Amino acid sequence: EMSLWLWQYHNSVTSSISRKTAESSDVKTVSSGQTWPSAKDCPSCQLTGGSWDHLQVYQYLRDAYWGDEDAASSAETAYRMSDIHVLDAKSTLVLVGIIVLILASIRMWSRRYLLKHNIGYLPLS
Repeated sequence: EMSLWLWQYHNSVTSSISRKTAESSDVKTVSSGQTWPSAKDCPSCQLTGGSWDHLQVYQYLRDAYWGDEDAASSAETAYRMSDIHVLDAKSTLVLVGIIVLILASIRMWSRRYLLKHNIGYLPLS
């Protein structure tokens, strides 16, 4: 799931920045409250031993960012987005067709021009 990957990446960057800040300011300890969500915001997200309950984290992300109303409309949004991709595919086919017609017209025009002015290929022998 992309949202969990982004959440993990966010926490790893936050931890990395905190470590570098602590090293540069000669602070020997790094606060353990750097990860998100905090135990206060989501008590069920962290298991004992510091590991994460990914299902609970995902639910917290859904509640925090999508909410119930938005989650219900996500299927509709996905459906509308699939229509956009279909339109993009149709537009691409039309564009390719126009390019093929232009190239065919140029070839026909150049062939007529060469024949009209008696310009042709030189014989090999």
